[in-house]
Amino acid sequence: MLKRLLVVTIGLLLSGLVQGQDWQDLSEDERRALKSVESRWDSLTPQQKHKVRERAERLRTMTPEQREQVLKRMKQWRKMTPEQRNRVRQMSSELEEMSPEQRRQLRQNIERFKQLPPEQQRRLKQRWKDMTPEQRRALKKSSGKN
Repeated sequence: MLKRLLVVTIGLLLSGLVQGQDWQDLSEDERRALKSVESRWDSLTPQQKHKVRERAERLRTMTPEQREQVLKRMKQWRKMTPEQRNRVRQMSSELEEMSPEQRRQLRQNIERFKQLPPEQQRRLKQRWKDMTPEQRRALKKSSGKN
């Protein structure tokens, strides 16, 4: 039994699931970068801690402009309701399922929309909101976006 426990412990240490998981085991730079999650660090799972550390490392290697954009989006995310967050996740999944050509066309359409006068943008948004789900699906299908 003791031998098995030792093997499991060594395996966990080698896999990184235990090593460096306590707040005090983080480097000074990591603690500084992760200051915003310090109060809930102990409640995170090892996988969550690993993800948080990876994100902090990616932030560290970004240009100041990229970092500013990411931090702005994180702030927007925190302000969203759970329903809004679920909608964003759903849209993200839909984007991942699109072919590269469909994504390219979507980006072009978004850029064309941005070039429209504000009043025309408002009318198009309202028209979309007024459609039933069936009408929206039919429009998407007719434009090749299933």
